[in-house]
Order: sequence, then C-alpha cells, then structure tokens
Amino acid sequence: MSLLNEIEPLKQAALAELKAAQDLATLERTKGSFIGPQGKFTALMKQMGTLAKEERPAAGKLINQAKAEIETALTDRRSELELKAALPKEPTDWTLPGRRRNIGKLHPLTQVTEDIVRSFRKIGFAVADGPEVEDEYHCFDRSTRRPIIPRAIPRTLSISTTKSARSCARTRHPSKSA
Repeated sequence: MSLLNEIEPLKQAALAELKAAQDLATLERTKGSFIGPQGKFTALMKQMGTLAKEERPAAGKLINQAKAEIETALTDRRSELELKAALPKEPTDWTLPGRRRNIGKLHPLTQVTEDIVRSFRKIGFAVADGPEVEDEYHCFDRSTRRPIIPRAIPRTLSISTTKSARSCARTRHPSKSA
C-alpha cells in the first residue's frame, strides 16, 4: 500500500515545481524528473510489479491520472512561458509616431548604374560627371583638338549656332576627364 500513498504527494510536488518554473529550460528539466524516462512516475510504474494482482489496476489508474494532470499542467505552463517570452521587455508607447514606409524605389537602370559605379569605385576608379552638351571652347579649343575631325564639324554637331557660344554634343574625350 505504500506505493499508492506515494502517488498523491509526488503529483502535488510535480505540480508545484511546474508552477514555480520561470523559463522553458527549467520546465523541461522538471518534466524529465517526473514523467521522463528516468522520472519518478516511471520508477513508480516499474515498482507496480511488486504489488499484489488486485492492487495493480488501481495503482496503474492512479499513476496514469496523475501523469495526465501533470501533462495538462505542463502544456498550460509552457504556453504561459512562451507567451511571456514573446511579449516585449519594455512597454510600448502608442503615442509615438509610427515608422514611415518609403514610397517608391529607384528605376532598375538607375540601380544597375549605381551598382556599376560602386563596383568601379571599389577597384580604384573615379567617376567624372559633366554636361552632355558643351560649348565649342570646352570641346575643342581648350583641349587643343582641331575641329577638322568629322565628329567635330560644326554643322553636324551643332545644336545652337549663335555666334557667341556654339554648342555641340560631348566628345569622346570630354573636358572633365582631362
């Protein structure tokens, strides 16, 4: 009869330890010490062979009921601890302004261009940017190029033909690279 008297205090001790567990690791250790393969209830099940034939069904029923109660308490406590772990550590201030989402994005060609420029800068190149249209002085006179070259003939490249500053399309060797 001593085996039947051990079940209830053991169940109460298990429920108290499960309730006192502060984190999931402690909860799993408690589970293992009571209903695990080397647990106290498993040891009680192994001792059932020493009982008389008439007492075994009652002892088995009590042990299984206690294990079922412990498992329900375990799942309840596990859900409580998981919820506690998921909650933020600091309180949320709902009066603060929200995070703004960036609307839109760069055009794919602009993204590729920026990636290429970034890659060339990493390997030591410098990127010179300038106007697409320049005046004749910066295109030819300053760089000592003669306008005899076919791409430099004023009537083929001329955009504006005013006498003060004639504009032309940017040459292959612009003034920015000099």
